[in-house]
Amino acid sequence: MNPVERAISPATQEKPGISIILAQPEDLEAAKRLADRHKNELGFINRAILRKAIEADSLLIARTTEESELVGLAHFYVRRDQQITLYSIVVEQQYQRLGVGRQLFSALVHEAVKRGKQDIVLKCPIELPANRFYKHLGLQHVAVEPGKQRSLNIWKYTLSA
Repeated sequence: MNPVERAISPATQEKPGISIILAQPEDLEAAKRLADRHKNELGFINRAILRKAIEADSLLIARTTEESELVGLAHFYVRRDQQITLYSIVVEQQYQRLGVGRQLFSALVHEAVKRGKQDIVLKCPIELPANRFYKHLGLQHVAVEPGKQRSLNIWKYTLSA
């Protein structure tokens, strides 16, 4: 099974009504509003960081196909080595548990394959429910490290050939 297939279960492949694309400059304000609504999970993400991510093709967004409403995002950094660092992934509350987060992650896996990367690594505060999501996606819990204000789980997804 290839890395993209492994990241997507058949039941959640291409949920109707949601498209995942790389963000464009016109998506900046909607992405900022979404990030601001989820400060507890994400921390503060400033507009300049999101703008830079859009310019670097490092921000995936989930949009409803009917209203074109931004309902999720995945912000990542493509390192020069074999790794992509996932900084944040978030889905609006009413779209959670519908496969949107899985679609965002599978699009990230696709980006990693396309860019010749081997690993996706992320850190998540230990008390957040997102840790169950990462485990469910098949990421490996590799360590816990102290953060500035709370301990962080370190998760890793290795793409296999």
